[in-house]
Amino acid sequence: MKKYSFLHDQQFQLLYLALLTSHKVKPLSLWEKTISYKEKHTLKKFDLVVEPVTRYCENGEKIEEIIFSKSSRHLATYTRYFDHKPIMITPAQRKVEGFLFGYPSCCVENFIQNGYTRNKYIDKEQKLLFHWICPDCRISPSLFRYYESIFNECLELFRSEYSTNAQSPFVKIFKKALPYAAAVTFSLGTLTQLHADLHWIPVPGDEDNDYLTNSEELITGVFPSGETHTIAQSYKALIDSLPREISPNFCYVIEHPAYGFYNCPICGEAVNMGYVTVHNPMHVLEIDIPYMALHFMEHGSFSYIIGDDTT
Repeated sequence: MKKYSFLHDQQFQLLYLALLTSHKVKPLSLWEKTISYKEKHTLKKFDLVVEPVTRYCENGEKIEEIIFSKSSRHLATYTRYFDHKPIMITPAQRKVEGFLFGYPSCCVENFIQNGYTRNKYIDKEQKLLFHWICPDCRISPSLFRYYESIFNECLELFRSEYSTNAQSPFVKIFKKALPYAAAVTFSLGTLTQLHADLHWIPVPGDEDNDYLTNSEELITGVFPSGETHTIAQSYKALIDSLPREISPNFCYVIEHPAYGFYNCPICGEAVNMGYVTVHNPMHVLEIDIPYMALHFMEHGSFSYIIGDDTT
């Protein structure tokens, strides 16, 4: 874990946050330290919208923070809840903050109730993340590969460009990172167009080729997304993490396996013909999801095929 020592460097931290946000792993990021005009300008070159936020300490001292995101809507939400507000955060605000920063809701809830609790990722993957992993979390492990990949990208850029020259190393890093990020963005878009995973099924009314219709993007709150496969996989992980026993106080899943199997028309894997029901007793809501749908979600698609029917 020696390489994670770079996480203590302020310039590396800002670069790391910028890359995570640019890749939409984090919807929005907060920087609590002062950054220069050049650094702000460089963040904008990554298609990140940068805005200042004013907070107040208990003694009335004013603190300036910087938030940045690819979504003006996320920035507006953060500003509405936190701009010109005290540093002390209520549990409700903590949940809003967790949602905007891309933290799993179970980890946010655990932190509100218990603060820092021991987990098996301390001194390991925990170092990569900006939220504290709750015990037995099933969402965070699905994020590790994204954080690890971007951390390694950031580390390579930082190591190759860091120097003691008068010019800010952060600015130099970004000059090299910009064409690299553009290439990554282009390749991701190309993979989507080329149907990188055949489980990704085109949907009627999908104008931006992200496998969701415009109305579905708005309903899921990820418009504009472009990362539907990641969202589908996260939802599958969330469903897997729900308890399988009935409760009046939290969401749960009831399994309904059948005596038979379908073969996935894409990969041939045998999938049970049954379904699960996800219950939300607090709002008296439920939804039936076929095991085949969960199989496709695991591959990154909200659409699925059973026999001759696409749903």
